[in-house]
Amino acid sequence: MTQNLNIIFFFIDVLILVFCFLFSIRIKKLNVSINSMKYFDIFFLVALFLLFLHISASTKILSSEVYFWANKLSVLFYFLFYCRFFYNVLNQSRKLTASFILLSSFTSVGIILLLLIIKSNLPWYALVLSNLGLLFLSGVYFLDYLKGVDFKPLSKSPEFWVIFGISASSILMIPVSLFILVLEGHLLESHFLLLASVNQLSFIFQYGAIIKAFLCIIQVQAK
Repeated sequence: MTQNLNIIFFFIDVLILVFCFLFSIRIKKLNVSINSMKYFDIFFLVALFLLFLHISASTKILSSEVYFWANKLSVLFYFLFYCRFFYNVLNQSRKLTASFILLSSFTSVGIILLLLIIKSNLPWYALVLSNLGLLFLSGVYFLDYLKGVDFKPLSKSPEFWVIFGISASSILMIPVSLFILVLEGHLLESHFLLLASVNQLSFIFQYGAIIKAFLCIIQVQAK
């Protein structure tokens, strides 16, 4: 049952990822002026490349070690990409900018150290740190929004949907990664597959929310 669930979520994840890439290409052709929403085509191209490596390693076409290292580096890439996104979204006050630079720099260095020091195939420690950093930045965004005088409807904001997806994904991914770390070596295969399914569900939420963000941009451009 858990294996079937894992396969279903994997294929849904792949399907949504392909749709995200196609939408990102369309958004690029629209010459959108929203800085925070630029370069998502590169983001999803990297995600698709990582998926290709994952399938290649699973079918023994490619060495699994290549995939593991690519997977480790992708944690840093995703974090830095989303840091760029948050930098363009958050209020550019001196205090907030300084805090943002400090947090993103500290977390990036922490991720690099964890990837280098901990000799594990899957980067669970770095993943936890990365998601904690992104969840904190999401919280800063919502607090910044509540302090604003001009309240824009969040449901029509592409930035909101991206951050909603990041938040939902991080909230699911952090406990899953911690469970795997704490129970490493004691997990039954069925339990691990169940946790892996929840992990895939977190990506489905994240990518689904980004598609909604793209649709918001397309609707605005169509007017």
